[in-house]
Formats: sequence, C-alpha cells, structure tokens
Amino acid sequence: MSQYPAVIRSDLIRAAEILAAHSGADDDELAGHLVDNGWEEGAAYRAVAFLPSAFARPLLEELGVSTFVDRASVMTRDSGWMEFVLSRQPEYVQALALAREHWSHEVMPRDIYEKIALGSAEMDSVNAALNAGEDIKGATVALALSCSSHADHVIRG
Repeated sequence: MSQYPAVIRSDLIRAAEILAAHSGADDDELAGHLVDNGWEEGAAYRAVAFLPSAFARPLLEELGVSTFVDRASVMTRDSGWMEFVLSRQPEYVQALALAREHWSHEVMPRDIYEKIALGSAEMDSVNAALNAGEDIKGATVALALSCSSHADHVIRG
C-alpha cells in the first residue's frame, strides 16, 4: 500500500459532500466529479466504490450485522469477476475510520453521512431483508461492485 498516498480525513469529508451533492449520478460521473475537484482518478474511483460501504458499516453493526467479508469482488470489463481485499484499499480503511469517528462524535454534517451510508448496496440489502420481515441479527454482508470501471482501480493482492 506504500505506493498509494495516505487518504486525508478532510479530503474524505469533502468527497462525501461531493458524492452526496451528485447522488443521482452513476459511478463514472461521480468519479469524474471527484477528479474535477483534485482527486487522482484511481483514488476517485475507490472513494466512489468504498465510501458508501464504509459509512454504512457502523450503522449495520448497530442493527445487528455481525460479519463483514473482507474479500470483495468487482465485475471486469469482459463481464468476468475479480476478487480483491477491502482492508487493502486505503480509501475504504480511512473511510471506515472516519465513519466510526462520526458515529461516536459526529465529525461531519449528519445529512451528508446519512445520504452516503443509506445509499450503500449493503443498506439496500439489509432494508430489503427487514421489509420482508427477516431477522438480520448475526447476518453477514459482502461487497460486489458491478461497475466495471472500478476493476481498473481497485488495489489487487
């Protein structure tokens, strides 16, 4: 991970603000907005992919989800799938630290945090399960990215 620059907390908060402001955009457009605001392309795509999952995690834990799979997958341009490790993605690791800090000390605007967290695929799945009357206590969640553009930017290995 040393070849990737550290992710600065204030940059993640600004990224969350940008993503929340453009919440109807697709992942390529969102990454473009971050690039337009000074983010390197790979970091922008990783932020788009991982901020929602990281922000959702403290909320999911509070709801009773107990296992988060560290291996994730992303669709490749040829419609195959490639695995990667979430804990090796600096944007995910730092966004999770920020989310935990926000959860206990509210370090960013609540509406921004909620818009990002509640827009995650994991929250969509848990909400669907809850609406179907399922018990999510002890549930496991895993991440799969369906935007093939992300495959070019996740850190492999």
